[in-house]
Amino acid sequence: MLRKSASSYAVAIAAVTVAVLVRWLLDPWLGDDQPLVTLFGAVAIAEWLGGPYPTVVGAILGYLACDWLFQAPRGAIGFENLPTLIGFIAYLISCAVIVGFGEVMRRARVRAERLGEELGEEVTRRKRSENVLRDYAEQLKQADRHKDEFLATLSHELRNPLGPITNAVQLLKEIGPSDPELVWNREVIERQVEYIVRLLDDLLDVNRVTRNKLELRKTLVTLPQVLQSAIETSRSHIDDARHELTVSLPTALVYIEADAIRLAQVFSNLLNNAAKFTRAGGQIWLSAERQGNEIAISVKDNGIGIRPEMLPRVFEMFSQAEPLYERSHEGLGIGLWLVKSLVEMHGGFITARSAGVGKGSEFTVRLPVITSTVTDDSGRAPKDDECSAARFTGFWWLMTGRMQPIFWRSY
Repeated sequence: MLRKSASSYAVAIAAVTVAVLVRWLLDPWLGDDQPLVTLFGAVAIAEWLGGPYPTVVGAILGYLACDWLFQAPRGAIGFENLPTLIGFIAYLISCAVIVGFGEVMRRARVRAERLGEELGEEVTRRKRSENVLRDYAEQLKQADRHKDEFLATLSHELRNPLGPITNAVQLLKEIGPSDPELVWNREVIERQVEYIVRLLDDLLDVNRVTRNKLELRKTLVTLPQVLQSAIETSRSHIDDARHELTVSLPTALVYIEADAIRLAQVFSNLLNNAAKFTRAGGQIWLSAERQGNEIAISVKDNGIGIRPEMLPRVFEMFSQAEPLYERSHEGLGIGLWLVKSLVEMHGGFITARSAGVGKGSEFTVRLPVITSTVTDDSGRAPKDDECSAARFTGFWWLMTGRMQPIFWRSY
């Protein structure tokens, strides 16, 4: 601080000294006129570089030097006459104005310099933060890639021992042990193997979707064809829980350009969810309605429902509601995310509705339909009556066996 103050006074004195030397060089031309003319610039420079106090000192020293050297009578300091006094007063006023204006400018400059330093520090800090965030983002991407690779490897490796287990279960079926306890154990093993296979399949599908490696093999399929496959897949879940399934489809044949296997997977997942989150002996409705160039397929149940705060997150990966009864904690929480991804890959979208806990839920899938005329292999357009009969026959076998009746209704 002392060094800075000393340098400010030195600058002020140096500026005044230069001004006096310049006035001395101009003295042959100016004579006794304008003895203080060069001091004003020195005062401004001293104020800008040194501040007010060094400027005042420099201004006083400069006036004394110029009064002694250039103001008549030379070689004396004082106010010999009225003009000299008036000139001194004018000099003081001019110096005060210069100091005041210079002080405003100097402070503005100091603020600007401080602001510039702060901005520079902020820019540096933000660049450092951006670099850190960029590094974190790269690390997260790398970790995500490693996660996907790990899940893919894990799923494949876990599926390898399931093949021999499945074969052993089938062999036990063929041998047909009569001991009820052995039959029960075999059925338990079979159900659990199927459950593990479904989980691994979901993990593999999630890995393919996230890495954009899931390719759809789209063909022209009918809606009953897709839904029949879905019901066949979900039959055991609906059967085990003794649910009542009602199917309602339009009479007019609906064609969809889709991957039949993947689209059936969508509706089997929705049916499985409905069966899992509905208490034993519940009701499930599978219906479809043509709406312009779209077909809206709905899976509705009278199960445990969805909490209002959970609805916006129901399609997020690994998102699961709080378990409301003993079976609602099953699964990994990726089924609905996978359903949403597959539906969007088919050019459609899915929505979820629920009136609240204990009031059931409804999932509606909307898909574009083929509106142009479609012909069969013989070149003629199939009749609606033939299609309805084929659908009815295809579903009729589901009404046999242990499964609860499917109430078929065309409209």
